[in-house]
Amino acid sequence: AGPYPVMPLDSLALERVDFLKIDIEGGFLDALRGAAETLRRFRPPVWIELRPKFGEVEPGEQAFSELGYRRVRQIGNSPNDHLFLPG
Repeated sequence: AGPYPVMPLDSLALERVDFLKIDIEGGFLDALRGAAETLRRFRPPVWIELRPKFGEVEPGEQAFSELGYRRVRQIGNSPNDHLFLPG
């Protein structure tokens, strides 16, 4: 909804992805939909912001589960930062 250009990660046709960081203030489901093929192809670890106070953790875990990922742990001291790995 801002003046920033937005495009699906899948549209970039990347040759390699080793790690993915997602912090887009509630837009994580759209981001995951736009990166689904990239995540399936390269299986990178994903560090993502999911804010418990906004009810984002459960939908995030469900979306990642559908992509074959599991939440491993929180990262750092923030309850918002989570690490997901394939498997």
